[in-house]
Amino acid sequence: MNKYIIILCTFILPFGIQAINFEDLDVDNRVKQQILDSFTLRQSIDQFVKDNSNIPVVTVGGDNACDYRIGSTKIQDAINEHTSVEIRIARNDTYNENLVINDNSVSLRGGYANCTDAANNIPSEGNLGSIWTVVGGVAGSKQPVIKILGNTQRNTIILERLLLGLGEGATNEFPGGGISIYQADAQISLEDVRIWFNEGILRGGGVAIIEGDTDITANNLELFFNKAQSGGGIYCDGSEASLTLHFSSIGGNDANGITGGGGISLHNGCSLLMYSGGITGNTSAKHGGGMAISSGSIVTLFGHEICSLSGACFGSNTASMRLLANKVSRGGGGGAYVVGINTMLSIYAGMVTSNEALSGAGGAIDVTGGATFTTGRLSKACWNQEHCNYYAENTAFVFGQGGAIRCHSATMSITNTVLTDNRADLGTAVNMFNCTTDIRSSLIYQNGDYGTNGDWNDKYVIYNSGSAGSLDIHHTTIADNKSLEAVLGSFGGDTNIVASIIHDSSTGSVLGGSTATEVNVECSMLHEDESVTLKAFTIVDDPEFIDRANNNYHINAQTSPAVDYCYTNTGNYRDMDFEERGWDDTSVTNLHGPYDIGADETYGNDIIFANGFE
Repeated sequence: MNKYIIILCTFILPFGIQAINFEDLDVDNRVKQQILDSFTLRQSIDQFVKDNSNIPVVTVGGDNACDYRIGSTKIQDAINEHTSVEIRIARNDTYNENLVINDNSVSLRGGYANCTDAANNIPSEGNLGSIWTVVGGVAGSKQPVIKILGNTQRNTIILERLLLGLGEGATNEFPGGGISIYQADAQISLEDVRIWFNEGILRGGGVAIIEGDTDITANNLELFFNKAQSGGGIYCDGSEASLTLHFSSIGGNDANGITGGGGISLHNGCSLLMYSGGITGNTSAKHGGGMAISSGSIVTLFGHEICSLSGACFGSNTASMRLLANKVSRGGGGGAYVVGINTMLSIYAGMVTSNEALSGAGGAIDVTGGATFTTGRLSKACWNQEHCNYYAENTAFVFGQGGAIRCHSATMSITNTVLTDNRADLGTAVNMFNCTTDIRSSLIYQNGDYGTNGDWNDKYVIYNSGSAGSLDIHHTTIADNKSLEAVLGSFGGDTNIVASIIHDSSTGSVLGGSTATEVNVECSMLHEDESVTLKAFTIVDDPEFIDRANNNYHINAQTSPAVDYCYTNTGNYRDMDFEERGWDDTSVTNLHGPYDIGADETYGNDIIFANGFE
């Protein structure tokens, strides 16, 4: 897509909390580009609407006031007879058509009770918001509800208040059942669109994008109960294709083939950016119950709010970004399967819960084959201050590796993240093989259940193997898990644990595994240190959590020996509450420096800060 610069700025929210300052975003440049492109695309479509305010407006429906009211192809007739047109479709008729938009700009707006309301642009409103015009595919046609193609010019297509259902995609060029797009040069806006009960025989039950320079932006989109072999909800293939979804839901979709992606399947560099919505209850026969992401594609699930200088804001600080209750039968990634060099998944301020890998690895996330996975928190403002980036109750069954996350020959960064109540056979929270892993300012507790119920062995909270990998854990708190053998199973690769609390006697020893593996524990607090050889400036003590019985693992500012103990804050990152590290509590004598051990940097003795004046 064509790109130009949009200035993003800081917006002040109540109580001193701010929306994100774009220039301060600590994200990969590709994610920054996605965000810039999302504002660019929205602005471009809005400009098109403004520039084309005088295009012809025609009405379609079943009453005498309608411009098109005769025949079974009324909507298509309106499209064919205009090179650029706004078509308003009343709800007082039945539409069974397989529409084709071929190299022209068009707006299809539904939700009008009759053609008089349509002519006056008065859409119907129900108790739950918009009421849609239903457009269904022709039974037995083996065609999508809408085909989009053409690339001799840049076209703009707007769909609004439509319910598209019962379409069938059956060809390689147009495999999608609901909307199928082939080699199109188009910017497409979907507003209050529902895409339900469509089928792609091969790919993209709900939406399929095949090659071309196609950019979709959608607000309040629902993709429900669609199915295909790959990409039950969405299938996208092509480095010039992108989707930006706002407050949208992708749920109950199914992929029954070997390439997977129950909700979403992305290939060959396709880009998806999703602001504060949900990928929920999708299923896949193999790989990626929620999403399958491969061959250089990039997905960002963004649970914060960010605003432009013009006042346009995307995302939310009150509604979470959900990856919830997705399931894969075989293979990896109940929530998401991420594979291939330059393939990347980023999740910020996410609620990643109750995903299942029934026979494989990564209850929530499986990242492999040179891919990159990043998850964390980017702002103090968040939908939940305690659980802003939250991975809970994810499970990996049948030789399951990594209840929440499995990383195999890939790269992974976990910051400002809570991992709790996850279960697997090996690595109740995280499992790694030849993985370069960085875990910082995170809280890991109550994973496993001592192997009860017989479905999981619950061995090790974190399991690390493979000589080519490395594991760095900084300023992280690991406590009160219910795993077996040891907290960290170290069977290969270098491991560094710095300025962290491991107080987890309920699991067992701190370290277990190969004696040949080098594990360096530095400036940390443990419940025992007999299993640890390299332990400079490390102590065995009680961290004095504020209320560990109720899972409050902030340290007590008055009594904790973890306060102002350490000398390091590698990377200048913030604590689990997104507060700055290294506040020097003058009431406490620094032992080695002003940094607190563990995920929490306490400000409990700072009266000004504690009262909210940051």
